[in-house]
Amino acid sequence: MPPAFRSFLALFTSALLLSTPAFAFDTSLSDQAVREAYFLGQRRDDSMAAFLNKYTKLLPAPKSGAHINSITFLTPFALLVQYSSRQPNYSAQQAALNQSARRKRGNLH
Repeated sequence: MPPAFRSFLALFTSALLLSTPAFAFDTSLSDQAVREAYFLGQRRDDSMAAFLNKYTKLLPAPKSGAHINSITFLTPFALLVQYSSRQPNYSAQQAALNQSARRKRGNLH
């Protein structure tokens, strides 16, 4: 096998294996998941805060350079919880309608 082809094959395989987990974020939430996210977001209490805090990683201060305090990476479910908590006069039916509209537009989150 020529070295150039071997390198190409290794890069292609690496890209394929590394990109596969990202597809999990392109899936649509089920109707039940939308409902659960809505109700969790509407609670606006410590349980919602504790849930969202699981997605934040606090970082130690570096010895030099820019200080980044934390990094937050939210899943589609967590984004919906957060969105629900910030909406006044929001209902479970509206959450379901919004999710349905996102599915039709192709914006699955």
